[in-house]
Amino acid sequence: MYRRQVSASSIIQSAWDVLKGNKSMLIFPLLAFISAILIICSFTHSFTNLASFSNPSSYYEYFKLWLFYFINYFILTFFNVGLTCCALRKLQNESTTFKDGILEACKKIHLILSWSLFFASVAIIFQILEDKLSWFGKLITNIFEIAFSLASYLVTHVTHGQF
Repeated sequence: MYRRQVSASSIIQSAWDVLKGNKSMLIFPLLAFISAILIICSFTHSFTNLASFSNPSSYYEYFKLWLFYFINYFILTFFNVGLTCCALRKLQNESTTFKDGILEACKKIHLILSWSLFFASVAIIFQILEDKLSWFGKLITNIFEIAFSLASYLVTHVTHGQF
């Protein structure tokens, strides 16, 4: 367990070093941010009002929320995998480019799609539970949601076989 934590922290540190030393790598988080904003704008428009976006009441609204989660997780994970690829190459003293990161993310598209499908499904289950449970149930759901989010942060490292 300790080895995994050290490995995860070294990967995070290397990603930061890549960003500092290779300004072109800032394209990854920039594109992820722009994509997230565009996705949020397109989906908030599709809901009849913002209240239904934060508190869906029908199956169709839950489906739209699931689709929002799925697309958002896919885009963000795709760019994170690309950035992680570049960071790992830098750790091995190899040269790397933005294109290398994109190509590596494309090679792992099946893993990214699978993860996005899983994560969106878990997220919508948490949302449904929060909507249907009492305050205590919501508290427990929020604790599990936070734990799941923290654990899922390392998905890009798993796609590279680091654990």
